[in-house]
Order: sequence, then C-alpha cells, then structure tokens
Amino acid sequence: MDSRYLRRFLRSSRLTLEKWVLAAANTGKKLRENLPLFRRVAIFFLAGVVFLPLVIWGFTRLVTVDKPVVPLRLEGEGFYSDDFLAGDGRTSGRERVSERTQTPGQARAPGRTRVPESTALTEGEPVPNAVDFSRMQEEITELRQRLQELAGEKEKAAWEETAIPAFGRPVQGRLLRSTGWHKYGNEWRYHTGIDLSLPAGRNVLAAAPGRVREIRTDPLLGWVVTIDHTGGWSSLYGHLSEVLVTPGLQVQKGTVLGKSSASACGPEPGIHFSLYHHGNPVDPLSVIPSLAD
Repeated sequence: MDSRYLRRFLRSSRLTLEKWVLAAANTGKKLRENLPLFRRVAIFFLAGVVFLPLVIWGFTRLVTVDKPVVPLRLEGEGFYSDDFLAGDGRTSGRERVSERTQTPGQARAPGRTRVPESTALTEGEPVPNAVDFSRMQEEITELRQRLQELAGEKEKAAWEETAIPAFGRPVQGRLLRSTGWHKYGNEWRYHTGIDLSLPAGRNVLAAAPGRVREIRTDPLLGWVVTIDHTGGWSSLYGHLSEVLVTPGLQVQKGTVLGKSSASACGPEPGIHFSLYHHGNPVDPLSVIPSLAD
C-alpha cells in the first residue's frame, strides 16, 4: 500500500476522533450548566417507565373482571369430531362448549349424549356437511378398477410390441431363391427376402393382419404392396400384375392383395416376399419355416 494513502487515512481518523471528544466535552459542559432541567427530564422519564405499565394493567383488569364467558357458536357447520362420526359415543365440540356453559343442576346424565337444540335433526333428515362414506367407497372401487384396466392395457401394448405376428404363407409355391448373396450375370447382389414360384394370374395373400401402407411400382419387382403389422413388423409383396387393395385398408390374414404376374423370379414365374422389423430386413425363413418346404 502507498504510504501517502496510509498517512491520509491516519490524519482523517485523528480528526474524526478529535471531533467526537470535543462534542462529548461540550455535552458534559451543557449538562453541568443546566443540571436542574436535566434532573426534571430524567425524573419524568423514570416515572413514565414505572407507572405506564401499571396504568395499562389496571385498565385491562377493569374491562375483563366479572364479564360472562360467551361460548363460541358455529352456525351452519358440522362441528363434530372424528370420534362422533365413528359412533363411539364421546361428545363433540359443540357438546363440550355447552357443558362449559351449563349450570351445575343441568349436568348431563352418564351414558347419554346430549344433542343441542340448534343441531337436533328429525328422523330421515340428512346431517349437514356429513361425509357420504358409501359414495366415497364406491369411487375408490371405481378408481381401483380403472387402474387395473390401465395396467392391463399397458401390459397388452408391451406384449404386442415384442410379439411376432402369426405370419403364414402368402402363396403355396416352392422356394426359388432364399435370402443372401446371389450372382446376377457377372456380379453378386444381396437378395433381401425370398422368391416363391407361382403361375401368372394366381391370388397373392396377406401373410398376417395389418394395414396397407404403400402401393407402388418398381423397375425390378413391378407392382409392390407393403403392409404394416403389429410390433413394428411389415411385409412386402412384389411381382404383382394386378392390385386389389388400396392404401390405408385394414386387411386380415389371407386377404387377397392382388394377382401374380408372368415376370420371372429366377428360372420361372413367381412373387418376391420380404419381411422387415422396424425397417430392418429379416429372413422370412427364420419366421415362417414352412416356406422352405
């Protein structure tokens, strides 16, 4: 730290201290010169501190002595405890208030519950603000049943998400080409799906229930129909000469999708059939073993 700032700080501190000492000396001098006035002020202050609490206590005592106790009365409210609703015979809040205000000659007989006149009910009249426990129990039962239904729906949805649809044969032809690498002329290509033999003009069936997602033409497969199934599965049918369904149509297993074409799948006419799970190709022979027969 710079010495200049330190000297300046010490100088300002000394001046401030001198001002405080001078002010204290002036105050003491004035008190010595005006001693009688100072004594009068001090005596008046002490008298106020001593007598003001006494005056306040006396006033509160005056307004509270010999005043009757007014019981608390709650109109239009079911002022009953849980014990009274349970029916154990103990007194309610209103009865305890009335007991405090009654005279010694009006003592309640043991074993009897005294009902105030303001709360007396005729037979068949509903209790004000009473809880309908039977209705509450019915609502709880309905909520439990609804929770069980929701749990069952959740389990069903989870099962459908993981379950494999019951796929069947789309046609009754024999296997011409399986999934895997095959040589086409002078080059090798990967064949997704299988080719099944089928004469031209025969019915091509849906392998499982689902919804028709797409109908399109392909340079190699001709007319193609794609169906979405449950659990993220889908199936594709190619080499069709005629399509008998429309996009968005809900089909069942065995629904006729179209007619086979005369285009060759390898050595003879047939159809192309593929399976996909969440967009990934799956060998149909691993799902429908009977296709290899």
